Amino acid sequence: NGNNLDTSKYPGYKNLIDTLKGKHSNWNFTIMETGLDFGQVILAETGNKSLIQGKSGSWVSGSFDSSWDIASQSTVMYYMDPRNWMQDNSSLFQFMALGTYVDVSDDELYNAVSGTPYLHDMSIVSQINKACRENSMNPFYVIARIMQEQGSTKPSSTFAMNDGGVTYYNIFNIGASGKGSQQVIANALQTAKNNGWTSVSACISGGIDRLKSYINRRQDTLYLNKFDVESYSGLYAYQYMQNIMAPQTEAGKMYNLMKNAGLLDKNFTFIIPVYTGMKSTKYLSPDVVGDLGPIDIQIKAGHTNVAIRESASTNSTRKTKVNGGFKMLSIKRDIDGWHEIMYNNGNGYEIGYIMFNPEWLEQIADQTNCSETM
Repeated sequence: NGNNLDTSKYPGYKNLIDTLKGKHSNWNFTIMETGLDFGQVILAETGNKSLIQGKSGSWVSGSFDSSWDIASQSTVMYYMDPRNWMQDNSSLFQFMALGTYVDVSDDELYNAVSGTPYLHDMSIVSQINKACRENSMNPFYVIARIMQEQGSTKPSSTFAMNDGGVTYYNIFNIGASGKGSQQVIANALQTAKNNGWTSVSACISGGIDRLKSYINRRQDTLYLNKFDVESYSGLYAYQYMQNIMAPQTEAGKMYNLMKNAGLLDKNFTFIIPVYTGMKSTKYLSPDVVGDLGPIDIQIKAGHTNVAIRESASTNSTRKTKVNGGFKMLSIKRDIDGWHEIMYNNGNGYEIGYIMFNPEWLEQIADQTNCSETM
C-alpha cells in the first residue's frame, strides 16, 4: 500500500494507491523501482520509438509516414507518467501482471468475444484458452492483443494473406512494421512464411510464444510491452509496438472483456513503475500544457510584489519583485509548476523562475519587430 512508498523520492503515488486499495482490497500493487531518471527515459523513448495517430500541434514533433506522426516529448511524458493512469477504470489495467492464467471456461471466453465476429468461433477461443492455460498467461490479454492489432469488428489485411496459392496468418501482426501499408503487409507476410503459419492454430501458438517472451523478459504488463524500462534484458530495445496509445487502448479492450465475463473482482496484481527525477505533480497532456515555450508573458494589471526566484522553489532566494505590466520571456514552463524565464533586470538580461499561476500571469503576443539574429 501507499505506506510502503518513499513519498519524497516518488511523489504523487501514495494517495492513488491508497484510494484503489480502499475500493478493491483484493487488488495487489507491486512497486517497480526502475532506477531510471525520468528525463533520460523520455529522451530514450522519444522519436521513432513512439508514434501517434489523429493528433496535431504540440502532440507531435514531426511526420513518420502517411498515417503516423512522431510523438512529442510532452506527449511521451504524459503517456509514460503512471500517475496519469492509476484510476479505477480500464486505464489501470495497462499495469496488470499478465503472466498468470485467469481461470475462465471456454464458454465464458466465447461469450466475452461475442462483439468481435471474427473471433467468435469456439475453435479459436478453445485454442487460445488452452494455450494460455499451458503457458500461464491471461487469455484476455491475448484476445485484447489480437483485437488491438486486427480491429474489433473485422480483421485487417494481415489476418489471412494469400501468396502463391497458400494462405498465411499473422493475427498478432508480428513483424508487421515499416512505412506505409504495403511495406507493413509485406513484412507481416514474410514473418508468417518464415514461421510456417499456414493455419490459425499455428499462428496462435507462435503468437503466444512471442508474447510469452516478453513475460520471460519481465516486461509482463502492457505498459512494459510498450516501454522497455526493465533492465533485466536491456533497455528500450525490445518493444512490441510503436503506438504510444496502445497500452491504454489495449487495456480498455482487456478490461471490457473481463468485465463482460464478470471477473473484475479477482485477485489481480498491478506492477507500477517509478522513476527518479519526476516532478511532484502529474505531467499534463499537451492539450493542457500547450506550447512549452518560448512565449512572451507578463504580470497582469493590479498584481504587485510577484517574486522572481533563483530556482523553481519557494524556498530559493528571491531575486526581485515585479508588478503588473512587467514582461518576461518564458523559456520553458511546466517545471514542477514554474516558468523558467529571461527578464530585464535594468542592466541587462538574466535567467530566473516564476511560479506559473494564471491568476497573475498572462500570455501576450510574441514580439515581431525586433532586429536581433541568432
